[in-house]
Amino acid sequence: MSARPEQGVTDADAAGDAARPAAPAASGAMPAAPAAPSAARVPSGPQLPVPLPPPGLLPWLRIRLRIAAAVATLLGGFAVQVLLFPLMGARGRGYAMTRWSRLMLRACGVRRLPARVAPEAAPGFAGALVLANHVSWLDILVLAALHPTHFVSKSEVGDWPLIGAMAKRMGTLFIERGRRHAVHSMIKLMATTLGKGESCTVFPEGTTGDGTTLLPFHANLLQAAVESGAPVQPVGLRYLRDGRPTLVTAYCGDISLGQSACAVLGTPGIEVELVATAPIASAGLTRHELADRTRAAIAAALGMPG
Repeated sequence: MSARPEQGVTDADAAGDAARPAAPAASGAMPAAPAAPSAARVPSGPQLPVPLPPPGLLPWLRIRLRIAAAVATLLGGFAVQVLLFPLMGARGRGYAMTRWSRLMLRACGVRRLPARVAPEAAPGFAGALVLANHVSWLDILVLAALHPTHFVSKSEVGDWPLIGAMAKRMGTLFIERGRRHAVHSMIKLMATTLGKGESCTVFPEGTTGDGTTLLPFHANLLQAAVESGAPVQPVGLRYLRDGRPTLVTAYCGDISLGQSACAVLGTPGIEVELVATAPIASAGLTRHELADRTRAAIAAALGMPG
């Protein structure tokens, strides 16, 4: 729902991470000069050519129709939150936002493949800390379309017009980037939320990658699972076109939100696959051990190098 929800939460021992390798060129995408960085995010991760929709008039007509559908769905979701949320319980609000997320994906032309969820996973990921790889601004919609959850996002998102208000009503947990005390406060809040049997979702890479490899996982927020005894639920996300992985959805490097949105909205046949592996018990493990095991589980599920 937000642009790139970089959490800005990094481990002190991760400060020396090596520079990340450049990603392979996108198939069918023409190299272009890097766009000016979006004010909403800090460019990082792999550098890719700016993705472009297919040539011709039809893709641009498709973009305009999908923008209209997405705006209508966005406004409809906001109206439901304002008018109906006060009359709903937590379960009703969660169901409404799950349905809304599915409609938003449909409006954007993205088809959800049947989720592959391990039988050991708790129903609705209840009480689990969900960790997922981060590829696109679509990721939040994909995860929210499966089960209600509390996303952890940078505090600036809460100030964005309309989207910020919707994120707050969806139960998003906001954290101030770069403030160590804010990390400790967020860990306590997440531990309390998990203790109530609700799920929280974090993108431990801290930024978006291109979907072909995993970036290093930051472990700070996994302390919430350690303190609450909650299991960690690894979730892998992969975007496909014609049955093969695609870079059209990648939102990283110097690609702006507008450029990414145009590429997604103008490209037909985009599908998203979600794979949830068996949860990892947090008992007896440190946050770093949990991060390493979760990263390995997601890499194995997506067939990526660990």
